[in-house]
Amino acid sequence: MGKEEKKKEMTGDAIKLVQELGLPVAISIGLAFALYSVVRFILKEKVEDTLKRFDEKHENLQHRMDIIMDELGKIKKWNAEIKSDLKIYIDLVMRNK
Repeated sequence: MGKEEKKKEMTGDAIKLVQELGLPVAISIGLAFALYSVVRFILKEKVEDTLKRFDEKHENLQHRMDIIMDELGKIKKWNAEIKSDLKIYIDLVMRNK
């Protein structure tokens, strides 16, 4: 089916709709569809904008989590060093007793 045939078929459908339902009903249906299209377009932009901001915040959160994990690794290392030093200190104290 070519473009011309499809266009003629759509025009015929529109004319048939007006004949069957009447002009006010057909116009109401057309305006409702137009309104639906506009609302869908606006919501699509809002959703895309929200997703973009979400991605930015997600990346920021991941960066902060990486920093926290690095700091946690340092704390674990310091904790192990302190335990080791404490064991040595306890051994020295216990030997001198």
